[in-house]
Amino acid sequence: AGKSTWVRQQGLEDFTVSPDELRVRMGLYTSRNLQGHYASNVYKEKKLWNVLLDIIEERMSRGQLTVIDATHGTPKAINMYRSLCQKYGYRAYVVDFAMPLDELLKRVAKRNKSVTNLVNNKYIPDSAVKHKYEQLGKSGIPSWVTVTTPEEASTVIPWRIEKTDEDYFFIGDIHSSYKALKELWDTEDLDNYNGKVVLLGDLFDRGIRPVETFKFISQKVQEGKAIMLMGNHDFNLYNLVNGTIIKCPGHTKKDTFYPLLKGGISEKQIKQFLRRMGQGLFIQKAGHTLYVTHGGIMPVDMSDPWALSKISTNEMIYGTGKFEEDIDTAFENYVNTTGDKVVSIHGHRNL
Repeated sequence: AGKSTWVRQQGLEDFTVSPDELRVRMGLYTSRNLQGHYASNVYKEKKLWNVLLDIIEERMSRGQLTVIDATHGTPKAINMYRSLCQKYGYRAYVVDFAMPLDELLKRVAKRNKSVTNLVNNKYIPDSAVKHKYEQLGKSGIPSWVTVTTPEEASTVIPWRIEKTDEDYFFIGDIHSSYKALKELWDTEDLDNYNGKVVLLGDLFDRGIRPVETFKFISQKVQEGKAIMLMGNHDFNLYNLVNGTIIKCPGHTKKDTFYPLLKGGISEKQIKQFLRRMGQGLFIQKAGHTLYVTHGGIMPVDMSDPWALSKISTNEMIYGTGKFEEDIDTAFENYVNTTGDKVVSIHGHRNL
């Protein structure tokens, strides 16, 4: 139906996992069929999908854009990703390559005649095409995913820069310093601020008042007076309460998790709080583009509609380059060289 071609046209090859490619890597094309093409060992398919899900989880644990190049003929095939999406906070989309059956049969026949390597060397008989087509027509797509078309996907799915005239007030790493946060909030009269207050992450760890900090920020977010971005210390807490494959360091348990529980805040409340955090904020204001993250990132080529989405959550949280590298000077050099009107706002380092 053109899935792999679409992936290439969108420049998403490096962000795509493919069962067909994995079959080759796992050596599942062990013998030829009567048409002279190598056929996959169907008895090894369960292991294939387990490996594929492991790869997807590794990618999700770092917050990487992930495209799955496969035909999903039933709701069950799509629902296998649901728990991973919930665990790692992913939005899921189905790109629907719907077309008339006659056109699909023509495309498959052409593909069967022009295979050039093992990845594409899968002979698909007309009966299999018709069976899959009937499956898709009967079962529908689960309601928890968003459906889009190949033509609209690049405008529906990727991160977009928000054009705004609003003012913003940015607050850096708080680290459970409730008294300092409360003093700043009151001094600046932020309850009456005519704009958005953005907390740049690292709300917890190190400080001595995690419970008061949690309750204060929860209230301000609930009232619509603040929005939160995730920092690396918040990310540690997220991985702990959501049971991800990333191990949480002991200091986050000691400094934040256990004190929150002792202070009467449930694990469910912690999860809900963390799920309200964003990874980045990209704003166009007064002719400038603002890159707002916890770690600080370098600009991207916005001629690629997927450019912002190709930046991993890991990079937004920990920043471009190494912690000890001077990203602000690098960003300034970029601006001086290109003349681009871009601004970097971040916490985490160079403080």
